[in-house]
Amino acid sequence: MPKIRGDVVDTLVAAIEDAQALAKESSAVAAKGMGGVPPKARWYQLVGYLAQVLDGVCKNLELSEINERLLRVEKAMKIAQTKPT
Repeated sequence: MPKIRGDVVDTLVAAIEDAQALAKESSAVAAKGMGGVPPKARWYQLVGYLAQVLDGVCKNLELSEINERLLRVEKAMKIAQTKPT
């Protein structure tokens, strides 16, 4: 599971960089029939969305790592409690 999350993080970071590069090159003026929203704004909306998804993945990753550490500590405590002093 950690490898999959790492791959997802790498993919999201690459997508954010690509979308940001496209946003910088895009027009700040909306073309006719585009609903009044310039392409630059649409690309930056995508950058924002991808950043939110990346944030969520990272938070889940941190929680997962904390839970794994807690399980290891609990196991170590059980072992320590069962050993004679």
